[in-house]
Amino acid sequence: MQKSELINPSNDKEFRYQRRFSQIIDTLIFDLQMNWRKILILSSVAVVIFALSLLLGVWQINRNSQAFPTVEAYIQNYFSFISLFILILAVSYGSNMLVVDFQERTGNLLFPKISKSRLFIGRYLSGLIQGGIILVFYYWLVVIPVFLEFDVIPLSFWKSLGFAVLYYIALLSFSIFFSSIVKRSSGAVITTLLLIIIAFPIINSIFSLSTSVEPLFLLDYYGNIISNILNMPDQRFIKLDIEGLTIYTWFTPSESAALIGLIIYIFIFTIIAYLIYRFRQIED
Repeated sequence: MQKSELINPSNDKEFRYQRRFSQIIDTLIFDLQMNWRKILILSSVAVVIFALSLLLGVWQINRNSQAFPTVEAYIQNYFSFISLFILILAVSYGSNMLVVDFQERTGNLLFPKISKSRLFIGRYLSGLIQGGIILVFYYWLVVIPVFLEFDVIPLSFWKSLGFAVLYYIALLSFSIFFSSIVKRSSGAVITTLLLIIIAFPIINSIFSLSTSVEPLFLLDYYGNIISNILNMPDQRFIKLDIEGLTIYTWFTPSESAALIGLIIYIFIFTIIAYLIYRFRQIED
């Protein structure tokens, strides 16, 4: 009977599932162990940004006691560089995630003991966890002075955290996509930064001159909701008429548009990155 259990197809199938799950977890743990220094460095960057924002807030309050009339306005002071910080996190974890196997010709691909699918899932989860931990760490730093100053943390603060995490995952997926197609990690870093910091804002500026349509197709636009959700403007855009030229400037997407748009970005770029990585071969 014991012998029949050993060759039972259901037992064999269960073993394969357990092995796959175990390999994903092993990849995740290994990646976390390999990147603990990066976590410390990026957490230090978070502390520096927080400290600078705190000093700026204290300076503004000393100059004008009414500089922050509401708790939301005070919190926004700490989010002046949040989009840039999230971009740094995403590039740090995403740009090297897939290209490393082709750039360094790792044994994972030359002598595969684990499939690319499990490698991808394990590393992707590792990137999500590490970036998420650092983001939550930054928000908890902000909680301290906000609570001491106003004795309350508004619900919009936690909504902001939710959108910050979603925006991070979208940028991470975007960076991973380039990591799946370039030859070196530096190419993924440069391409992602150029698009988010330079190309997309230029496209948005040109687009605002020709149409009133909200730029929901630009990934960087979604980062605006992280701060604006704390005090959502009554009108999310302004219309300027300058010498016969009409310009539409959009401040932030709505909550529903940001939620849907970010999920779409995450889904599309994660799937495409996985498919490219799955079938990509090491070049001679």
